[in-house]
Amino acid sequence: MILRRVIKHFRNQEWTAIFLDFLIVVVGVFVGLQVQNWNERRGDRAEYVRALDRLDVEISANLAMLDELDPQVARSLKIVGNAFDVLQSCIESQENRKTINDNFDYLQFTFGLHLQRNALKDLTENPTLLAQQPTIERQRFVEMLV
Repeated sequence: MILRRVIKHFRNQEWTAIFLDFLIVVVGVFVGLQVQNWNERRGDRAEYVRALDRLDVEISANLAMLDELDPQVARSLKIVGNAFDVLQSCIESQENRKTINDNFDYLQFTFGLHLQRNALKDLTENPTLLAQQPTIERQRFVEMLV
């Protein structure tokens, strides 16, 4: 339809109308591209906010894991301390030998720490998320990752 109008104006040599039709098309394309870019930026920002929320959940889970691990580590340190006290006493007896064996047997099953780092890796490796970050924030995430 627009093409027919442009051809009609061209045949009649209505240059003003041709120019206006051309301007309308160019402005329409320009506005469409701007709306698309705005929408993409808005989506990227929303993705960044979701990544920060995931990082918050990840940090909370890691802190909860550390809180659970603290009493276990304190108990392990007490047991190791008892075994070393017996060893330092240099008194050989069945009771001391049993204490040392029992305490070191307990330590064979030490507790490991496996921190979650998926959200943090995503924030430091994903180009879309990196583009949303101010420099200071990016440096903090890299420091957390190390």
